[in-house]
Amino acid sequence: MTDIVIIDDDHLVRKLLVDTFEYGLNKKVDTFEDGFSAWKVLQNGCSAKLVIADANIPEMDGLELLEKFKALYPGRKFVLTSSDQTNEERARALGADAFVMKPFNVTDLFAVLRNLLPVEKPGDEKASG
Repeated sequence: MTDIVIIDDDHLVRKLLVDTFEYGLNKKVDTFEDGFSAWKVLQNGCSAKLVIADANIPEMDGLELLEKFKALYPGRKFVLTSSDQTNEERARALGADAFVMKPFNVTDLFAVLRNLLPVEKPGDEKASG
């Protein structure tokens, strides 16, 4: 079960985020280097509660992916990253829950995620019933 999906064509960014979220937050992360590959998985019932995508990715840009994702999963969270500040207004208009300017540091991203993801206490996933 995937918690977070990361889409970025920069291998080092993907690796940094996977290491940060899997080891720092104990989240299951899937990654993609292009928007179309990510969309093929996301539209088929992906369990991710959060998507983090760069605006400038091949095949389907992050803004188009954001629009499609929010239409299909309006209650799920989407963070758009970009080195172009002009993408922020459009991202917000399309339903982005947050915009993170590149280059970013992990502390900046953690601050955003704390506001978007519910804090799980040990045992919460087994508490239903």
